[in-house]
Amino acid sequence: MSILDIISHEIPQEFGDFTSLVYAGFAKSKTLFFNFLSDLMAVLGIFFLILPFSYIENLVNFLVHFAVENFLYITSADLIPQLHKEPEGKNQSFNSFFFLLGILIMFISVIFIFSK
Repeated sequence: MSILDIISHEIPQEFGDFTSLVYAGFAKSKTLFFNFLSDLMAVLGIFFLILPFSYIENLVNFLVHFAVENFLYITSADLIPQLHKEPEGKNQSFNSFFFLLGILIMFISVIFIFSK
């Protein structure tokens, strides 16, 4: 995994988290704190769960798939319905464009990963 992979994931992810929490009514300082706390828990999870138990076959694969499925659930259950609440027009087109752009980027990334 290259630094470009990490940056291309982390910047939109952090921006999405930040805007979602601000949209939900959190103050910006509180949003930054909870975003930092969430990221810290991910790092702690790596050190206390994945690294010590990486010798157990398929545990890491299970944990990664479990995390991905949770994010897909959050997206489909919470974020996509919020797009439908937006009034027709500019914001909905803007959001839909970037949603589809994200899917396209993931598709292209998968093609390059599996073509190696």
